[in-house]
Amino acid sequence: MTREYPPLRLRVERDLKIRITEAAYSNGRSVSAEVASRLESTFLRDTTIGEINRKLDLLLEINGEAKPESP
Repeated sequence: MTREYPPLRLRVERDLKIRITEAAYSNGRSVSAEVASRLESTFLRDTTIGEINRKLDLLLEINGEAKPESP
């Protein structure tokens, strides 16, 4: 089964393109696969942070404490 990936055109600064290309080479991936992997990891990180915040809110609620304000 072949996968279809719709094209995504992306413009980045030259220095960032070089960093992505170097990372792709180091990780044994294509530039496209490197970009996709890094984007996916940000979504996973955001999900993890959201889960941690929900658990913190629950613990603070159980303890009758207010969540500290973010700086």
